Amino acid sequence: MNSKNPFSDVYGSEYYRHPHGHNLAKFPLILDLEPTNLCNLDCLMCSRQLMKRPVGKMEFGLFKKIADEAAKEGCKGIRLIRFGEPLLHEGIFDIVGYASGKGLLTHITTNGLLLDEEKIGRIFESGLDSIIFSFQGVDRKGYALMRNNQQYEMLEESIKALAGERKKRGLEKPFIQVTTTVLDETEEEIKGFYGKWRGVADKVDHWFTSLERLEDVERAKPLFERQKVKEMLAERENETGRMGRCNEVLTKLSVSWDGIVTACCGDYDNFLEVGNFKESSLKEIWNCKKLNYLREVLGRGEREKIPFCAKCTSKF
Repeated sequence: MNSKNPFSDVYGSEYYRHPHGHNLAKFPLILDLEPTNLCNLDCLMCSRQLMKRPVGKMEFGLFKKIADEAAKEGCKGIRLIRFGEPLLHEGIFDIVGYASGKGLLTHITTNGLLLDEEKIGRIFESGLDSIIFSFQGVDRKGYALMRNNQQYEMLEESIKALAGERKKRGLEKPFIQVTTTVLDETEEEIKGFYGKWRGVADKVDHWFTSLERLEDVERAKPLFERQKVKEMLAERENETGRMGRCNEVLTKLSVSWDGIVTACCGDYDNFLEVGNFKESSLKEIWNCKKLNYLREVLGRGEREKIPFCAKCTSKF
Protein backbone atom coordinates (compact mmCIF):
# COMPACT_ATOMS: atom_id res chain seq x y z
CA MET A 1 0.00 0.00 0.00
CA ASN A 2 1.16 3.53 -0.74
CA SER A 3 -1.18 5.56 1.47
CA LYS A 4 0.47 8.50 3.23
CA ASN A 5 -0.17 9.11 6.90
CA PRO A 6 -2.13 12.40 7.08
CA PHE A 7 -0.32 13.10 10.37
CA SER A 8 3.12 12.78 8.76
CA ASP A 9 3.58 16.52 8.30
CA VAL A 10 2.96 16.97 12.04
CA TYR A 11 5.12 14.04 13.18
CA GLY A 12 7.87 15.02 10.78
CA SER A 13 7.91 18.71 11.65
CA GLU A 14 11.02 20.17 13.23
CA TYR A 15 9.11 21.36 16.28
CA TYR A 16 7.43 18.00 16.96
CA ARG A 17 10.69 16.08 16.58
CA HIS A 18 12.94 18.52 18.46
CA PRO A 19 10.71 20.80 20.56
CA HIS A 20 13.41 21.50 23.16
CA GLY A 21 15.26 23.59 20.60
CA HIS A 22 12.33 25.95 20.04
CA ASN A 23 10.13 28.37 21.91
CA LEU A 24 7.02 26.75 23.35
CA ALA A 25 4.20 26.44 20.81
CA LYS A 26 1.20 28.68 21.47
CA PHE A 27 -1.06 25.62 21.67
CA PRO A 28 -0.47 21.85 21.64
CA LEU A 29 0.04 20.41 18.18
CA ILE A 30 -2.02 17.37 19.11
CA LEU A 31 -4.70 16.58 21.68
CA ASP A 32 -4.95 13.03 23.01
CA LEU A 33 -8.57 12.56 24.06
CA GLU A 34 -10.12 9.69 25.97
CA PRO A 35 -13.61 8.95 24.58
CA THR A 36 -13.98 6.39 27.35
CA ASN A 37 -11.84 4.53 29.86
CA LEU A 38 -14.06 1.47 29.58
CA CYS A 39 -12.45 -1.49 27.83
CA ASN A 40 -13.53 -4.86 26.51
CA LEU A 41 -10.19 -6.47 27.39
CA ASP A 42 -8.09 -7.09 30.49
CA CYS A 43 -4.56 -7.09 29.12
CA LEU A 44 -1.72 -8.35 31.28
CA MET A 45 0.65 -5.47 30.53
CA CYS A 46 -1.87 -2.61 30.71
CA SER A 47 -1.66 0.02 33.45
CA ARG A 48 -5.43 0.27 33.26
CA GLN A 49 -5.60 -2.56 35.80
CA LEU A 50 -4.10 -0.11 38.33
CA MET A 51 -6.65 2.59 37.56
CA LYS A 52 -8.76 3.83 40.47
CA ARG A 53 -10.46 6.84 38.88
CA PRO A 54 -14.12 6.60 37.83
CA VAL A 55 -15.02 5.08 34.48
CA GLY A 56 -17.30 6.79 32.01
CA LYS A 57 -17.73 8.21 28.52
CA MET A 58 -17.03 11.70 27.25
CA GLU A 59 -20.20 13.69 26.63
CA PHE A 60 -20.55 14.89 23.06
CA GLY A 61 -21.13 18.47 24.23
CA LEU A 62 -17.81 18.42 26.09
CA PHE A 63 -16.02 17.05 23.06
CA LYS A 64 -17.51 19.74 20.81
CA LYS A 65 -16.17 22.49 23.08
CA ILE A 66 -12.72 20.88 23.05
CA ALA A 67 -12.74 20.53 19.27
CA ASP A 68 -13.99 24.09 18.81
CA GLU A 69 -11.13 25.52 20.85
CA ALA A 70 -8.60 23.21 19.19
CA ALA A 71 -9.66 24.34 15.72
CA LYS A 72 -9.70 28.00 16.73
CA GLU A 73 -6.20 27.84 18.23
CA GLY A 74 -4.56 26.01 15.35
CA CYS A 75 -4.25 22.52 16.81
CA LYS A 76 -3.32 20.05 14.08
CA GLY A 77 -5.23 16.99 15.17
CA ILE A 78 -7.06 14.92 17.76
CA ARG A 79 -6.11 11.36 18.66
CA LEU A 80 -8.81 9.26 20.31
CA ILE A 81 -6.76 6.98 22.51
CA ARG A 82 -5.65 6.60 26.17
CA PHE A 83 -7.15 4.14 28.68
CA GLY A 84 -10.14 2.54 27.04
CA GLU A 85 -11.44 1.12 23.79
CA PRO A 86 -12.76 4.02 21.65
CA LEU A 87 -15.23 1.80 19.79
CA LEU A 88 -17.13 1.26 23.05
CA HIS A 89 -18.30 4.88 22.79
CA GLU A 90 -21.55 4.77 20.86
CA GLY A 91 -20.92 8.27 19.49
CA ILE A 92 -17.32 7.71 18.43
CA PHE A 93 -17.99 8.29 14.72
CA ASP A 94 -20.01 11.42 15.45
CA ILE A 95 -16.99 12.63 17.42
CA VAL A 96 -14.67 11.89 14.50
CA GLY A 97 -17.04 13.50 12.03
CA TYR A 98 -17.35 16.68 14.07
CA ALA A 99 -13.58 17.05 14.42
CA SER A 100 -13.05 16.35 10.72
CA GLY A 101 -15.63 19.00 9.90
CA LYS A 102 -13.58 21.48 11.91
CA GLY A 103 -10.51 20.75 9.80
CA LEU A 104 -8.77 18.69 12.48
CA LEU A 105 -6.89 15.51 11.70
CA THR A 106 -8.39 12.50 13.47
CA HIS A 107 -6.93 9.23 14.72
CA ILE A 108 -8.16 6.18 16.63
CA THR A 109 -6.09 3.50 18.37
CA THR A 110 -8.12 0.33 18.84
CA ASN A 111 -7.74 -3.31 19.85
CA GLY A 112 -9.85 -4.01 16.77
CA LEU A 113 -12.12 -6.66 18.27
CA LEU A 114 -15.31 -4.60 18.07
CA LEU A 115 -14.89 -3.72 14.42
CA ASP A 116 -17.66 -5.09 12.19
CA GLU A 117 -19.16 -4.33 8.80
CA GLU A 118 -21.32 -1.51 10.13
CA LYS A 119 -18.44 0.16 11.96
CA ILE A 120 -16.17 -0.18 8.94
CA GLY A 121 -18.74 1.74 6.92
CA ARG A 122 -18.98 4.41 9.62
CA ILE A 123 -15.21 4.82 9.58
CA PHE A 124 -15.30 5.90 5.94
CA GLU A 125 -18.35 8.09 6.44
CA SER A 126 -16.75 9.90 9.38
CA GLY A 127 -13.63 10.92 7.47
CA LEU A 128 -11.22 9.25 9.91
CA ASP A 129 -7.64 9.99 8.88
CA SER A 130 -5.66 7.33 10.73
CA ILE A 131 -6.15 4.12 12.70
CA ILE A 132 -3.78 1.92 14.67
CA PHE A 133 -4.55 -1.69 15.44
CA SER A 134 -2.75 -2.70 18.60
CA PHE A 135 -1.26 -6.19 18.98
CA GLN A 136 1.01 -7.77 21.58
CA GLY A 137 3.76 -10.19 20.71
CA VAL A 138 4.41 -11.42 17.19
CA ASP A 139 2.06 -14.39 16.89
CA ARG A 140 -1.10 -15.96 18.26
CA LYS A 141 0.63 -17.40 21.34
CA GLY A 142 2.22 -14.12 22.42
CA TYR A 143 -0.96 -12.21 21.73
CA ALA A 144 -3.10 -14.64 23.77
CA LEU A 145 -0.72 -14.40 26.73
CA MET A 146 -0.54 -10.60 26.90
CA ARG A 147 -4.01 -9.69 25.64
CA ASN A 148 -5.70 -12.38 27.72
CA ASN A 149 -8.05 -13.59 24.98
CA GLN A 150 -8.27 -16.06 22.11
CA GLN A 151 -9.46 -13.67 19.41
CA TYR A 152 -6.24 -13.28 17.42
CA GLU A 153 -7.81 -14.50 14.19
CA MET A 154 -10.75 -12.12 14.64
CA LEU A 155 -8.36 -9.19 14.86
CA GLU A 156 -6.54 -10.33 11.75
CA GLU A 157 -9.79 -10.54 9.81
CA SER A 158 -10.92 -7.10 11.02
CA ILE A 159 -7.76 -5.45 9.73
CA LYS A 160 -7.94 -7.24 6.40
CA ALA A 161 -11.63 -6.34 6.05
CA LEU A 162 -10.94 -2.63 6.60
CA ALA A 163 -7.99 -2.63 4.22
CA GLY A 164 -10.00 -4.52 1.62
CA GLU A 165 -12.97 -2.17 1.85
CA ARG A 166 -10.70 0.87 1.54
CA LYS A 167 -9.19 -0.59 -1.61
CA LYS A 168 -12.64 -1.43 -2.97
CA ARG A 169 -13.75 2.16 -2.45
CA GLY A 170 -10.58 3.53 -4.03
CA LEU A 171 -9.72 5.61 -0.96
CA GLU A 172 -6.41 6.52 0.65
CA LYS A 173 -7.64 6.90 4.21
CA PRO A 174 -7.78 6.00 6.93
CA PHE A 175 -4.06 5.35 7.06
CA ILE A 176 -3.80 1.83 8.54
CA GLN A 177 -1.04 1.00 10.99
CA VAL A 178 -0.37 -2.28 12.80
CA THR A 179 1.74 -1.99 15.93
CA THR A 180 2.89 -4.37 18.62
CA THR A 181 5.15 -4.54 21.65
CA VAL A 182 7.46 -7.44 22.41
CA LEU A 183 9.27 -8.96 25.38
CA ASP A 184 12.22 -11.12 24.38
CA GLU A 185 11.06 -12.22 20.94
CA THR A 186 13.96 -12.71 18.55
CA GLU A 187 14.84 -10.35 15.74
CA GLU A 188 13.83 -13.05 13.28
CA GLU A 189 10.41 -13.42 14.92
CA ILE A 190 9.87 -9.67 14.84
CA LYS A 191 10.83 -9.56 11.16
CA GLY A 192 8.25 -12.28 10.57
CA PHE A 193 5.56 -10.08 12.09
CA TYR A 194 6.57 -7.21 9.80
CA GLY A 195 6.57 -9.50 6.80
CA LYS A 196 3.10 -10.77 7.56
CA TRP A 197 1.52 -7.30 7.69
CA ARG A 198 3.44 -5.47 4.98
CA GLY A 199 1.15 -5.23 2.01
CA VAL A 200 -1.92 -5.23 4.24
CA ALA A 201 -1.22 -2.26 6.51
CA ASP A 202 0.40 0.99 5.40
CA LYS A 203 2.85 0.84 8.27
CA VAL A 204 4.06 -1.79 10.72
CA ASP A 205 5.81 -0.79 13.92
CA HIS A 206 6.93 -2.22 17.25
CA TRP A 207 8.38 -1.22 20.61
CA PHE A 208 9.19 -3.14 23.77
CA THR A 209 6.65 -4.16 26.39
CA SER A 210 7.09 -2.42 29.73
CA LEU A 211 5.86 -3.92 33.00
CA GLU A 212 7.62 -1.32 35.13
CA ARG A 213 4.44 0.06 36.69
CA LEU A 214 3.10 -3.42 37.48
CA GLU A 215 5.55 -4.52 40.16
CA ASP A 216 2.71 -5.32 42.57
CA VAL A 217 0.55 -7.17 40.03
CA GLU A 218 1.05 -10.89 40.66
CA ARG A 219 0.16 -12.12 37.20
CA ALA A 220 2.76 -9.84 35.62
CA LYS A 221 5.68 -10.85 37.83
CA PRO A 222 6.62 -14.06 35.96
CA LEU A 223 7.32 -11.98 32.85
CA PHE A 224 9.58 -9.34 34.40
CA GLU A 225 12.75 -11.18 33.43
CA ARG A 226 11.62 -11.34 29.82
CA GLN A 227 11.25 -7.60 29.27
CA LYS A 228 14.04 -5.84 27.38
CA VAL A 229 12.71 -2.32 27.34
CA LYS A 230 15.35 -0.89 29.69
CA GLU A 231 18.10 -2.41 27.60
CA MET A 232 16.68 -0.87 24.45
CA LEU A 233 16.27 2.53 26.12
CA ALA A 234 19.90 2.41 27.28
CA GLU A 235 21.01 1.71 23.71
CA ARG A 236 18.97 4.63 22.44
CA GLU A 237 20.37 6.95 25.10
CA ASN A 238 23.90 5.98 24.08
CA GLU A 239 23.01 6.79 20.48
CA THR A 240 21.30 10.12 21.07
CA GLY A 241 22.56 11.33 24.45
CA ARG A 242 19.14 12.91 24.96
CA MET A 243 17.03 10.35 26.79
CA GLY A 244 15.04 11.64 29.72
CA ARG A 245 13.98 14.85 27.97
CA CYS A 246 10.24 14.42 27.49
CA ASN A 247 8.73 15.82 24.29
CA GLU A 248 5.17 15.11 25.40
CA VAL A 249 4.90 18.20 27.62
CA LEU A 250 5.92 20.46 24.73
CA THR A 251 3.75 19.04 21.96
CA LYS A 252 0.54 17.54 23.41
CA LEU A 253 -2.13 17.66 26.07
CA SER A 254 -4.17 14.67 27.21
CA VAL A 255 -7.82 15.03 28.20
CA SER A 256 -9.67 12.35 30.17
CA TRP A 257 -13.30 11.48 29.45
CA ASP A 258 -14.50 13.79 32.24
CA GLY A 259 -12.50 16.85 31.17
CA ILE A 260 -9.53 16.45 33.50
CA VAL A 261 -6.33 17.39 31.68
CA THR A 262 -3.03 15.64 32.31
CA ALA A 263 0.46 16.22 30.96
CA CYS A 264 0.90 12.63 29.77
CA CYS A 265 -1.11 10.26 27.58
CA GLY A 266 0.18 7.34 29.68
CA ASP A 267 -1.08 8.81 32.95
CA TYR A 268 -3.70 6.22 33.87
CA ASP A 269 -4.85 7.90 37.12
CA ASN A 270 -4.16 11.57 36.35
CA PHE A 271 -1.12 11.84 38.63
CA LEU A 272 0.11 14.67 36.41
CA GLU A 273 -3.19 16.57 36.35
CA VAL A 274 -2.63 20.15 35.22
CA GLY A 275 -6.20 21.40 34.96
CA ASN A 276 -9.84 20.73 34.18
CA PHE A 277 -11.37 21.79 30.87
CA LYS A 278 -14.69 22.40 32.61
CA GLU A 279 -12.99 25.16 34.62
CA SER A 280 -10.29 26.52 32.30
CA SER A 281 -9.61 26.71 28.58
CA LEU A 282 -7.02 24.38 27.09
CA LYS A 283 -4.89 27.41 26.20
CA GLU A 284 -4.87 28.51 29.84
CA ILE A 285 -3.94 25.01 30.96
CA TRP A 286 -1.21 24.80 28.29
CA ASN A 287 0.47 27.83 29.86
CA CYS A 288 -0.20 27.02 33.53
CA LYS A 289 2.42 27.09 36.27
CA LYS A 290 2.31 23.38 37.03
CA LEU A 291 2.84 22.31 33.43
CA ASN A 292 5.69 24.79 33.03
CA TYR A 293 7.33 23.27 36.12
CA LEU A 294 7.09 19.80 34.57
CA ARG A 295 8.64 21.16 31.39
CA GLU A 296 11.56 22.64 33.30
CA VAL A 297 12.31 19.44 35.21
CA LEU A 298 11.87 17.10 32.26
CA GLY A 299 13.75 19.47 29.99
CA ARG A 300 16.77 18.90 32.19
CA GLY A 301 16.31 15.14 31.85
CA GLU A 302 15.50 14.78 35.55
CA ARG A 303 12.61 12.31 35.34
CA GLU A 304 13.51 10.81 38.69
CA LYS A 305 12.30 14.00 40.42
CA ILE A 306 8.73 13.27 39.33
CA PRO A 307 7.56 9.91 40.73
CA PHE A 308 5.25 9.04 37.86
CA CYS A 309 7.82 10.00 35.23
CA ALA A 310 10.59 8.04 36.93
CA LYS A 311 9.17 4.78 35.57
CA CYS A 312 8.57 6.05 32.06
CA THR A 313 9.80 3.76 29.30
CA SER A 314 8.60 5.72 26.29
CA LYS A 315 10.92 6.27 23.37
CA PHE A 316 11.51 9.96 22.71
